[in-house]
Amino acid sequence: MVETLRLIPDEYLFVIGPKDFNLIERSLESEGFKYIELSDFDAQDYTPDSFDWLLNLWSSHIFSVAELRLAKNSLNVHPSYLPLSKGSDPVLWSQLRGLPQGATLHAITKQIDAGPIYARQIVDTTPLSIGREVYDSVVKSCIALFANTWPDIRSGKIKAIYPDEDKSSLPNRRSQTISRQVREYDQFDESQRDLLKWLLAYSYGPDFLPVIRFKDVDFKVNLTLSEHTN
Repeated sequence: MVETLRLIPDEYLFVIGPKDFNLIERSLESEGFKYIELSDFDAQDYTPDSFDWLLNLWSSHIFSVAELRLAKNSLNVHPSYLPLSKGSDPVLWSQLRGLPQGATLHAITKQIDAGPIYARQIVDTTPLSIGREVYDSVVKSCIALFANTWPDIRSGKIKAIYPDEDKSSLPNRRSQTISRQVREYDQFDESQRDLLKWLLAYSYGPDFLPVIRFKDVDFKVNLTLSEHTN
């Protein structure tokens, strides 16, 4: 997405969160872009409408009203087909709930992932895709969607509109993701225990693994168990 911005001769100020700083600073420096750390950014240093655009390119930062007022327009890149799967970890929640995966560019509002939409697209996945593979596909789709539509969004050719679907769904939070990550074996029903027994019993190595057949295609399941002590 930074490469897409490089192709348009605008003036930019990049604000980088702590967990992303080392990943992107060298790239920005090589392109001659100005940047600061999020901890050094203060909305009070700027007046309303100081910027034409606020672009949130893959950050979990929740913007305050004061920050939103600094820009005339805003855009967030969200890895789901909004208004489905708002909030944290949308790829995981879409997969858990059997919802379509997607990529969305939308305006930022006080409500999380609830702003009008500039562009969105479905990302094709199969029911037997593992989470990391789905996530990587969605990320690539988000990057491509931004690259293909940002020039027209910036120029005003593409306007943000609300979709027809229900906009009342509440955003997921990271605490919900963590709480669903651990399940008590004693609470498994008989069918769940049978499935786990089958997966474990056939796990002998690359030449002898449990196989799930889906639409005449066989998928080997390579299960790994280790004691988690954290």
